[in-house]
Amino acid sequence: MTERDYAYSASFDLYHPTGLRLRFSVAADEATDHRGRLGGYINSLMHDGYSATVPGLEPGEEKETVDGWVLGETSKEEACVYLYSVNAGLQYRIATVYVERIPELPFKVHGAKSWPGAAPTREMATAKKFLQMVPAFDIVMKPSGKMTDAGRPITRFDRIDGLPAPAPASVARTQRNDVEELLRDVDEVEAKHHGYNADAEWEEWQGAVDAYLWAVSVGACANEFEARASMTKVINSDESWGGRLHRGNKEAVYAAFFARQMEKLNVEPGADAEEDAPF
Repeated sequence: MTERDYAYSASFDLYHPTGLRLRFSVAADEATDHRGRLGGYINSLMHDGYSATVPGLEPGEEKETVDGWVLGETSKEEACVYLYSVNAGLQYRIATVYVERIPELPFKVHGAKSWPGAAPTREMATAKKFLQMVPAFDIVMKPSGKMTDAGRPITRFDRIDGLPAPAPASVARTQRNDVEELLRDVDEVEAKHHGYNADAEWEEWQGAVDAYLWAVSVGACANEFEARASMTKVINSDESWGGRLHRGNKEAVYAAFFARQMEKLNVEPGADAEEDAPF
């Protein structure tokens, strides 16, 4: 049987109740007949449980499956994580998760090397051993309100699939502070009990982001913003460093930053606070 051309035709996508996206086509020779067939076909499919959006998602939201990530740094020198699709044919990152949302990810980023510059392709990150592989998980992308030149909506990371939508910023900040306070209590005890080898610790840092993440992880700083402020104070403490971190002074700066954080961890309860505390 050979296909023939129709005067009117339309194709559209609907989602099966299982989440599978399927494409359907309806054709006819007369406009009125085509509209009738199209409406009847869609109504029949919707009655059978098909939907215009992925089941469980809001209109405009999309679901993507991730199995790889790269630690990066924004233009503001804040940590971010680039997420890569399980479909290895998609070379570019599919989402960026910024510093305040990193704790929500189902993996730890501490200790990972930070990619210098714009997000790499999957192939480039793999070749240079920056791509971190993880068990596949689904994320939900939400329209950002912006459009591409081709007229398609630009989406951004919204949440891990299966988890509640993110709380408002004020609530999320309170929740993070509660968790950070608990981790500070635990990590401070472990830091005092076990100690750290400065030569083995700061020499592994690939960039300032690693220093910030380390300071937060051991409880020396409550969050990245405090760690950044502490780093700035350390840099400004020596005029020979010129007020900035660069390749020529990074080893000395990292060593001084490390020492400063360890001093903060080893302060005995009730001791007089330094004039420039808490940084």
